[in-house]
Amino acid sequence: MVSVSKARARLDLEQRRLDHANDLLRMFPDAEDAALEGAARTRINKRLRRLERKAHLICIDYCNGVRQMTEDGEYPELNAIEVQVDKILGNADKRVPTEINLDPRGYALKIDAAWMREHYSATGTPLWQDLGGYGILSPRIEGWEQ
Repeated sequence: MVSVSKARARLDLEQRRLDHANDLLRMFPDAEDAALEGAARTRINKRLRRLERKAHLICIDYCNGVRQMTEDGEYPELNAIEVQVDKILGNADKRVPTEINLDPRGYALKIDAAWMREHYSATGTPLWQDLGGYGILSPRIEGWEQ
């Protein structure tokens, strides 16, 4: 039997996930999951979270010298992840400047801080942000990884 407080916490967690998905889908109306309804809309969170974890581990490897950038100064593994993120978000034209932060101490998948200040923060929709004002595409909403 599930206690009332656990059930309420579970509903709150599901609502926060849905709220974040809805915020993302308002920002990226051409996203692959934009046509989904209800709780199915949280699929975008799961897909981005998977890529977030993968990018984070790759950034740790770069920081620790396990992986090396190419002679051109490129990060091929991260470039491939960025293409996948833009495909999920329907952002191939880069109208919203997404990026991968190489610093492994925080989130990897972000939206440019200047763009957030100029375009998105004015709408009042609360997208997760770090202290520098960068938008967080895939925050760890507590209870997500069980």
